[in-house]
Amino acid sequence: MILDYYMQKQLLTNWCWSAVSAAISRFYDADTEWSQNNIATAVLGVDCSVVSPPAHPIECNEIAALEDALAASGNLREPPTDPLDYVQITAEIDNG
Repeated sequence: MILDYYMQKQLLTNWCWSAVSAAISRFYDADTEWSQNNIATAVLGVDCSVVSPPAHPIECNEIAALEDALAASGNLREPPTDPLDYVQITAEIDNG
């Protein structure tokens, strides 16, 4: 099985967390409102709705935890307590 997943290019240099979270949101819902900008605004508490380098608020280009971005966009599940094996990972992917 090949996932129909497109990884977004991060809009700002420190936004890998936002790009990953936005791409995951789009994977589960093609019409999602969760853009990199919206996720950064939710996580950082700063208006990051317009980020056109170099004219963006400096407070927006921050490092943040992927866990916080996934939680903000509603895509965080409780992490497993033990490492998953191949069969468990495959089942998670197959179940969406």
